[in-house]
Amino acid sequence: MKYLVKIKTVPAVFKLEYKNSKFHRLEHVSGKLNQKQHEFMMRFCPQIESAILILKKEYKEKIEWEPIHETSAKLYPWMLSIYCDWYSKRFDIKAKITGTEGNALKQIIKHLEELTYGTEDEIRTIWQIIFDKWDEQSAFYKAQTELRQINSNLNTILRTIKHGKSATEKGEASTGSDYRKKF
Repeated sequence: MKYLVKIKTVPAVFKLEYKNSKFHRLEHVSGKLNQKQHEFMMRFCPQIESAILILKKEYKEKIEWEPIHETSAKLYPWMLSIYCDWYSKRFDIKAKITGTEGNALKQIIKHLEELTYGTEDEIRTIWQIIFDKWDEQSAFYKAQTELRQINSNLNTILRTIKHGKSATEKGEASTGSDYRKKF
């Protein structure tokens, strides 16, 4: 796992990397740093990844450890391929992928990572289910087939898959249920 580390009093950003939950590498990403600041920074690079949780509590206001999710790089081409195949089968034409469409897919991946805590298999499953159950969407959402539209309507699409079309149209939802149970 990788983290971006930002210390409010140090004008620099670092990338902290762990392999098998053990410290692997510290990389200077941006900003200037003197020797004293570097030594100060090393105190916030624990040898065991789980110690970050302790440091987060202790230095809540002063230091940020932001996880870097790398599943995006692996998922992007696969998800784009699934979408393009679905699109061409549905409309008998090739999907036009622009920068806007590519950015929309990246946002979809980010949202699905948050929902699944970065579990790649779950993201793949959800993405496949979205297209397998596309015809269960209401007529309006069924017509919204561009990636930017899917991104804009992702919450509604997922809610419809989970609760059904009639519940989504009424604004109903079962409370306290894990969204993944439907998948």
